[in-house]
Amino acid sequence: MSVYRSEVRKSSLNPVWSEVILDLEATCNGDMDRAMKVMLWDHRRGGKHKTMGEFETTMRGFLEARASGDAFEFPLMKVDKEMGNIVVMEANIIKGEAGPETDNGNAAESDVDPAGGTVVSAAAEAPERSPKQAKPEFVDYLSGGCQISLAVAIDFTASNGDPRQEGTPHYFHPPESKEWNDYEKAIFAVGSILAKYDSDQKFPVWGFGAKYNNIVRHCFQCGSEVEVEGVQGIMDAYRGVFRTPLTMSYPTKFTEVIQTAASYARHEQVRMMGAGVCMRTSQLT
Repeated sequence: MSVYRSEVRKSSLNPVWSEVILDLEATCNGDMDRAMKVMLWDHRRGGKHKTMGEFETTMRGFLEARASGDAFEFPLMKVDKEMGNIVVMEANIIKGEAGPETDNGNAAESDVDPAGGTVVSAAAEAPERSPKQAKPEFVDYLSGGCQISLAVAIDFTASNGDPRQEGTPHYFHPPESKEWNDYEKAIFAVGSILAKYDSDQKFPVWGFGAKYNNIVRHCFQCGSEVEVEGVQGIMDAYRGVFRTPLTMSYPTKFTEVIQTAASYARHEQVRMMGAGVCMRTSQLT
């Protein structure tokens, strides 16, 4: 399971990442010795990021690395070959200024970090009720490790009108006009934005509401491939549907499309490689 993804540091072989404060329970379930894997990737604009190495440690390992005095280096390994080092510049567990208290008013047991911060043992920590937080934005989900997979479903029901009639959403203008119909405009406008957050640039394209052999299909594959390549692939798969013997039909039903998308998302979640990051600031050397 991915618990944190850092911001991208461009054009640097010695990147320094910004300080980040993570919730202890969300990061390692409060277990200071729970194994965590840190992975470093070379960010590619096209989405096919290249792994540069990884290492494993625990939350206690991060704290002990910082408490050692000098900057501690974790070797970055790739296929049993050392590719560089990750330097822990700061690692602390933060508590409230007054510290938690026990029932008799005495301070709860804590460990003292030689680096100067106070590390409160997870069992003794009494979290305060936090104020109402602002609604997360799209970028917050991305920085938190959320994976985006774009899937497209296109409405081929008869409510769109006759696609041979000019002015209907599916009407294809003559090639010399170089004008797109409403669906092509929507696919390109939305797809060009969301596709940038899909790492493999491969998208399933489905249709619904068309009749084939007198049977209404509420979810069917558009194009010859299960997943198409890029936004242009979505456009080609959409146009290709009108070269098949379809009849636009009714009713408009989304149930099968939603179920198919949910199944696809579950499959992607299983396939996705997890990585956990529990450092506040680090440097590659």
